[in-house]
Amino acid sequence: MNEVWNLDPIYKGFDDPRFAADMAQLKEAVAEMNTFTAGLKDMEPLEGLRRGIALEENTSLLAERLALYANLRQSTHGRDTEPGSYLGQIMGILSGTAGPRAVFRSWA
Repeated sequence: MNEVWNLDPIYKGFDDPRFAADMAQLKEAVAEMNTFTAGLKDMEPLEGLRRGIALEENTSLLAERLALYANLRQSTHGRDTEPGSYLGQIMGILSGTAGPRAVFRSWA
């Protein structure tokens, strides 16, 4: 019986270029959300809704995939501190969306 989960379909490891690319994309998504909400007052309502929802979905999907991998790694390698470190980084990046999300949701 295999006692270790194969997480390769998500990422091959924290050193996987896809993991690094998704971390970079998450940072970009947060920055884009900040830029978007700064110009929201001048945007047409329907376009604002479409863009805001798309930005929220993209950010959520990236964060979920990254955090899922880190959580599963932490579950299978309990003594490994690397997953916890990445979870902290992901949560730190994601915390940058709190203000913009509140602005968008209030506007919507």
